[in-house]
Amino acid sequence: MRRTFLVTIGWILVVLGAIFTPLPPPFAFGGIMLVAGLSILTANSKFVRRWVQTSRYRYKTFSILIDRIDRLLPNMVSGIGKRTAPEPVSRYRRLKQQRKTGP
Repeated sequence: MRRTFLVTIGWILVVLGAIFTPLPPPFAFGGIMLVAGLSILTANSKFVRRWVQTSRYRYKTFSILIDRIDRLLPNMVSGIGKRTAPEPVSRYRRLKQQRKTGP
């Protein structure tokens, strides 16, 4: 029950953050909502965690941005960078490629 509630709150924050991000300065707190929502979702949803890992693997600038944001966040919200490190994706793809080519 608690996990479902947290995932719902996380998605609500991500959607509202995506809506509020391009608005003018009085409403420009969308980025904060977006980061908070992603942090909640990566802690409670395997699908979102893998999606962020794959995105960090494909887009290096996104990975750098996540690392910078992770250093600035308080410890309560921090950890999104560690949970979504792109290394497992690269390791999986390397192993998959080795299986295709064979020994």
